[in-house]
Amino acid sequence: NMYKDFRIAYRDVARATDKRTVIATLLPEKSVVVNSMNVQSEDNTTLKEKLFYLGIMNSYIYDFLLRNVIDKHVSISFVKQTPMPIINEFKYTNELIQISKTLLQKNNDEMYVRLNSVIKDDSFFSKMSIDELIAELNARIFIDFELSREEIIALMKTFEGKKSKQAVQEEAQRIIEVYDRLKAGEE
Repeated sequence: NMYKDFRIAYRDVARATDKRTVIATLLPEKSVVVNSMNVQSEDNTTLKEKLFYLGIMNSYIYDFLLRNVIDKHVSISFVKQTPMPIINEFKYTNELIQISKTLLQKNNDEMYVRLNSVIKDDSFFSKMSIDELIAELNARIFIDFELSREEIIALMKTFEGKKSKQAVQEEAQRIIEVYDRLKAGEE
């Protein structure tokens, strides 16, 4: 009966040299996947918790932590050993949930329509592009993990590959702009 609910899934095969090591999603209800995906098996988490964890798993900081320990597979044991923030202790929990929901719905609204009954729309995020949402997500996570602007830039440089250097630099710039805006709002 697990397949009837939303479940977190992430790709198994990955290399530390890929632009992104961790690629995670929330499987739509009543869906199945191939064996190259790791799928959440225990279901004692709420839908809001799943969206929160999905946001963390798709962040650059989580990817950075995992890419330093994996070889060719993102195994469940690596994921379980990677530190995960506690949902109630995270400053931007509600925003991460909202951003994860909005990202899922951007191109797949019909598969995730039920999310609207659990998480109400936030017009601030719903008007943003995917690139803007990714920057919003990562900036908030960097702030909650107390990274400085310089540490973010250094971390993002580790994702620059031959084929992805310009795309990563553009993404880093968007993240820094959101980071600066949010930090200025704190003062």
